[in-house]
Amino acid sequence: MATTKILYIEDSAENRMLVRALLAREKYTIVEAEDGLSGIEAALREQPALILLDINLPGIDGYEVGVALRSFPMLRGTPIIAVTAYAMEGDRERTLVAGCDGYIAKPLDADAFPRQVAEFLRGKRERVDEKKEAPFLRELNQRLVYRMVRQIEELRRLNEHFVKRAGQLEALHGAVQGITSELDVRTMLEKLLPALGRAIGITQMSVELAEPAGLQVSVKSEQSRPRRCAACWRRTARPTRSGRRSNGCSRWWSSSATSA
Repeated sequence: MATTKILYIEDSAENRMLVRALLAREKYTIVEAEDGLSGIEAALREQPALILLDINLPGIDGYEVGVALRSFPMLRGTPIIAVTAYAMEGDRERTLVAGCDGYIAKPLDADAFPRQVAEFLRGKRERVDEKKEAPFLRELNQRLVYRMVRQIEELRRLNEHFVKRAGQLEALHGAVQGITSELDVRTMLEKLLPALGRAIGITQMSVELAEPAGLQVSVKSEQSRPRRCAACWRRTARPTRSGRRSNGCSRWWSSSATSA
């Protein structure tokens, strides 16, 4: 006879162990997930009879997981119970609005917890009064919109980074393509190193070869430029035409392997 399957989405190993111990006597099959995404995947894969959901999850929190789980038709009838240490006014309502059917506060009551789980398996459901639901729905929508904006901004930043790196790699590829076997070692390095420096963000590079002995090539990329000392870098005064700063500082710094 198949046992009742319960999914517990919780990032704390200690809490997962506690729930297993408290429900061991009931012969449930406990499926565990350590974060929101793996919890959603496990819910779709395992089709549990009940989902225990921690709210304070890393990455995608429990509110967002609850909304995501309810978006799948196959899970709309599955009871989702928030198991959380959140105990401030309104926390229960927030979890119910996010798709949960019940709320069990931590720390868990060892005697009451198995009975609470059994009640939800038998059909117990908690709901928010419709007159009180509106502000919590508005708060949840704001939370989801804010997360979407953050994700869009992160994607934009990553896209800019990849576009920049692609340009650098293309320049390096072009430089390598232009080198033929007819070039001597020094000429080859003088052609290759500037493009390599631009690709990896180095403004000055020096290479000394053991073979042929004594061959040393030093190059500067086109991006190379003098940099003001760290103390002056943050000041708003601009250097004069002579190159000295208006505050009297004439220190400049450079490095043979300085990041652009």
